[in-house]
Amino acid sequence: MPPTGQAQRYAQVWEIGLYEGFSENTSARDSTPLLEELIANLQKQRNIQLGERGEKGIPIRVIEAGAGLGSHALRLVQEGFSVIANEYSELATREIEHKRGLLTLPAQARLQIAQGDILDCLRTLAEESIAGFYAHSLLHTFSDDERKRLYAEIKRVQPRGGIIAVSFKAHGDYVQNENGNSIKQTEAGPVITDHAGRISRLFVTNTSPLVRELEDADYQVFDTYWWDVPKNNPENKIEYRKFVGLIAQKTNGERR
Repeated sequence: MPPTGQAQRYAQVWEIGLYEGFSENTSARDSTPLLEELIANLQKQRNIQLGERGEKGIPIRVIEAGAGLGSHALRLVQEGFSVIANEYSELATREIEHKRGLLTLPAQARLQIAQGDILDCLRTLAEESIAGFYAHSLLHTFSDDERKRLYAEIKRVQPRGGIIAVSFKAHGDYVQNENGNSIKQTEAGPVITDHAGRISRLFVTNTSPLVRELEDADYQVFDTYWWDVPKNNPENKIEYRKFVGLIAQKTNGERR
């Protein structure tokens, strides 16, 4: 089965050394507003668990899809969570492995690296075993059907109350304006292939269809974030990477 989204194309971009050229600093200094909200919600779950059990209990587990160089996965580990960093690119996973080696031994034990397709990774996990799912700047490379299949697998591995936090490229991102070729117009926004013909991306103008996708999977979106990350171009003019993030909670078909 082919990899989900455009993982193989991204891996090829890694191999020829172009990835950091068009994705540098998208992590916004190792965090995003979406990541901070995810951490806050998982900490609430941990506090509830501690209050109920009066003990440490089992570490809260989080999986990050498309972990890249691992900065966000490492942040989650440093917050005390047990993290699976999933990444398709072998070169990227080697970098995450190097960074894991720089952590303390307890922190190293909380970070698992899973190379390969995200759906294959999710299918290895037990039901209701993952409290949080995080994917930054990834799902805009998935088709509607691929996101539907992804959400179904996440639903299987999360208990009621589990959190999904996902972000997409937003309309006006500088990559959108780099002489890309429009493939189609969707309700959520245009899908555009970059000027090199490597990667096709959705640039979100309307979050409503993305919210419906999550609702169809029995999740309720409880917050939306829009943010920019500035970037200097070769002419030293500031351009912007633009993102929109959704954070949702598993409801088992009930609405809050």
